[in-house]
Amino acid sequence: MWFAVSLFYESQHSPDLRSSPLWEESICLVDTPTQEDAVLAGEEIGKRRASSYLVDSATVSWVFRGVQRAYPIESDEIASGVEVFSRFLRDSEAQSLLTPFEDE
Repeated sequence: MWFAVSLFYESQHSPDLRSSPLWEESICLVDTPTQEDAVLAGEEIGKRRASSYLVDSATVSWVFRGVQRAYPIESDEIASGVEVFSRFLRDSEAQSLLTPFEDE
């Protein structure tokens, strides 16, 4: 069965140049027999994709913080138009997502 797995990463900067951390949510597809297996597969992917790199003499590290959710995909096949992720949002969450991202 296919699952969409929501992975959370937090950026860490050295030296610390940001007033608050930047977060990333990544949605990955996994094919596992159960939702519990999907979470385990997501944890493996998240740990493997954690990375660090240099930008303007600062080290940026993306630290895997965990699997937020695993969503079963209610379709027999993956094809154009198949919903892979859906969630309900509070007004404040929607407003945050609708606010353009500004680099500091």
